Amino acid sequence: MVKFQTLCRSAIAILIGNGASVVATVYDSDGSSTNVQYIHDAVAQNGDTITLPAGTFSWSTHIIMTKGITLQGAGSDQTVLIDNISRSGEVYFIQSTTTATQFVRVTGIHFTGLGGSTQPASNGALRFGGNGLARIDHCHFDYLHNGANVGIYGPIFGVADHNVMDNFGVQGFSFQIWMASYAGADYGDGAWAEAAGFGGPKFFFIEDNTIRGKPGGNNMITGDVDAFYGGKYVFRHNHCWDMVTLGHSTGSNQPRGRGTRAYELYNNDFHYANPVALDGISSGTMIAHDNTFDGAMLERGFGLQVYRALWSYGAPFYGADGTSPYDVNDPQLYESGTLTGANNGAFTLTDTSKNWTPNQWSGYAVSRPSDQIMGLILGNTNNTISYVAWRELNWVTGNRYEIRKPLTIMDQPGRGKGDLLTGTNALPAAWPHQELEPCYQWNNIHTPSGAHINFSLGFGSKTLQEGRDYFNNTPMPGYTPYVYPHPLATDASPTPSPSPQPTSTPSATATATPSATATATATATPTPRPSSTPTATPRPTATPRPRHTPRPHPSHGPE
Repeated sequence: MVKFQTLCRSAIAILIGNGASVVATVYDSDGSSTNVQYIHDAVAQNGDTITLPAGTFSWSTHIIMTKGITLQGAGSDQTVLIDNISRSGEVYFIQSTTTATQFVRVTGIHFTGLGGSTQPASNGALRFGGNGLARIDHCHFDYLHNGANVGIYGPIFGVADHNVMDNFGVQGFSFQIWMASYAGADYGDGAWAEAAGFGGPKFFFIEDNTIRGKPGGNNMITGDVDAFYGGKYVFRHNHCWDMVTLGHSTGSNQPRGRGTRAYELYNNDFHYANPVALDGISSGTMIAHDNTFDGAMLERGFGLQVYRALWSYGAPFYGADGTSPYDVNDPQLYESGTLTGANNGAFTLTDTSKNWTPNQWSGYAVSRPSDQIMGLILGNTNNTISYVAWRELNWVTGNRYEIRKPLTIMDQPGRGKGDLLTGTNALPAAWPHQELEPCYQWNNIHTPSGAHINFSLGFGSKTLQEGRDYFNNTPMPGYTPYVYPHPLATDASPTPSPSPQPTSTPSATATATPSATATATATATPTPRPSSTPTATPRPTATPRPRHTPRPHPSHGPE
């Protein structure tokens, strides 16, 4: 009663000061997707709550939320939603699209595929778009067959906290962070036109979660966190088993799309059954500090990769072959000629008319001007080049080739704010004058051995320099982490428990609470919002519809 009275007094004060009521209504659903959708469409308003009762409910249709509401289960794995959603269209439990003034919350629900469909589906089981605030908390995700459990598909500066993700049904991500419409631009260009803002609120925060992937080698995918289209995230204070964090590079998921803009990784504990290679980042900037790693020793530290250095994704950026206007290039054409032989399976090219110095072309780009395909040269003999590329390039005798040298590649690790590119053709087609924004890591420890986990140069990293683009065992000057816990993570609901191994398939019958009824008066306080969250009016975006792409690895494709 004391808490209720306090909330009411707060609401009255806001009513008097602002001239508008913030009193919200709680509507009790019967747990079915159709009833939840009806309440949302017909009666709920911004700030209201729709509850789902305890019980197990099979959902065959999804819900679409366009209002700033809270969807609240009974908590502690008491409200269980089974994925029996039709695979004939988009497959998700919830799709939320918010405006800058709206806050949406999903809390206290167990989302599961156990007893439901086993057919894989692309993208997130929960999807959040628009440019409002969101909180996903105290939920449990298991046995799902989506490409990701949670998809952030817009500049959503919110938080996912105190969730449990385990027993993945497919090699899917835990979180997928895409911010194509950041700052009202498209393709993630807006995020690349401003500084990363480390230590600030303009990220999606993932904190205090438990994520259990699946043991594997350095080709591990299950449970990973991924980003693209200028995505920005903070991953902190999480408990993690057999998963990694990463970011896709510019052009990888979609040729026009910009890569991951930035992420922070700190105060997490990671546990590995087998040796793994940490993915790190392949575009933009990351900082990593005060993380612990135990179990198997890592195959490498945080990887820094530049995949456009060894692969052309097509227009408009193509590969970094020394001719792309978006890169800084050495203007010299170092070598050219006509092939007298090619072994595509062995990734070698031969020109018997040459007499080169061994390995003089190591680190240069070799390209076929007729179609702009390319690879990164690893070494050479007197007349044969060995190169690396994502897959075979179908060179044939008689092909014309050129050898050139890129100096700085657009969006490579350690580069940040630059000129705004616009439109499908990414104009202006020129080097965007990107500022240096180095990667930093410090105090990341493999606890069994005491070894420090440093940055590790990966594929295509010839243009990166330690002490300029990245710093090992060096705190980032002037950096202070954002307030913890996140301002939106304000309650202390019980965290769900990890899944036990099932002994039987649960019933898909609903424990129904009849028809929607409104609970009188409010139980919600005014929505907390970070003080510097943008409030720009949203605009339509030409972003392509998200489609899940498995986490690339050099064995099956660059990021």
